[in-house]
Amino acid sequence: MKYTGEKCYGCGEIFSSEDDIVVCPECGTPYHRHCYLEAGKCLNDALHESGGTWQSSGAPCVQNNGEKAEAPGVEYKICPRCFTRNDPSQTECIKCGFVLPDDKESNEAAQRMADYADSMEKLDINKQYLGFNPEESFGDGVNLGEVAQFVSTNTLYYMPIFKRMKDLGTKISFNIICLFCPYFYFANRKMWLWAIITALVSVFLNLPDTIYAIGVTAVDMPFLQGAAKLVSANEDFIKTMMELCSAADWIFRLAACLFGNWLYYRYAVRSVRKEKLRFGGPVSPQRLGTKGGVAPLNVVLTAVILIAMSAALMFATMFIFVYLQQLGII
Repeated sequence: MKYTGEKCYGCGEIFSSEDDIVVCPECGTPYHRHCYLEAGKCLNDALHESGGTWQSSGAPCVQNNGEKAEAPGVEYKICPRCFTRNDPSQTECIKCGFVLPDDKESNEAAQRMADYADSMEKLDINKQYLGFNPEESFGDGVNLGEVAQFVSTNTLYYMPIFKRMKDLGTKISFNIICLFCPYFYFANRKMWLWAIITALVSVFLNLPDTIYAIGVTAVDMPFLQGAAKLVSANEDFIKTMMELCSAADWIFRLAACLFGNWLYYRYAVRSVRKEKLRFGGPVSPQRLGTKGGVAPLNVVLTAVILIAMSAALMFATMFIFVYLQQLGII
């Protein structure tokens, strides 16, 4: 049975063809899988008490005694707080627990607000497909809709860029975050390989600055006197290397800025393909959104990794200076 166009009994939202739908094994009432798991049971108590079977909207429910019962979903009690549609027999909202009004006027007002919210949702400019055909192929057995589900957030920005890259073969676009913090961008989008690569490059291009800082601060440290003398004797050369590495760092960041979106585009397509191969076919939107999307905590973790890498570089440099001094080389 197709449930597209019907409403989830848990949240009241209309099912789309991409939704992961389950039904109550006893009465057949449909739910989004996550709604059913969240509730832990079927919420259609009235239908269970009558012994009826769920039918599509507008169709009567047939009870075990052969009589017709009111079809669930035809009328609701609308929660004034969260606009969730509840069974008429409910006294509290199944979603937020708010006490539902009994009078018809309050319910009609809530219904108007719910309809308004639905209309605003239809006008949401951040809708995943933005008018594009979700079945359009992006190669490797992946379509546009699946990529949008994987991106999950800010599809308004990404999907036109990805479609242009797919149609024109271009790789260049402008990602301002990658210009200043490419490692944070890649980590937030769960691209750990590129996050580590960009972090390593940024840290090691800072090596001349680290050497100069150690040499300047080592004047009062006997075990680093060799470092102080080496830096003092080669100060002009080290400063030149500092400028060159700074320029190289900005060139690297500019490259990340121009090609960051393309790297994410390829990552999204390949990740969706891997998930489809893993499950042997289509993957639910919820699964794709979980594998993709953003992870702000990764940014915090990357910041910790950057600090640790910078500290490790400094201590390693100091150790080399001390070792060379003990050997009498410096």
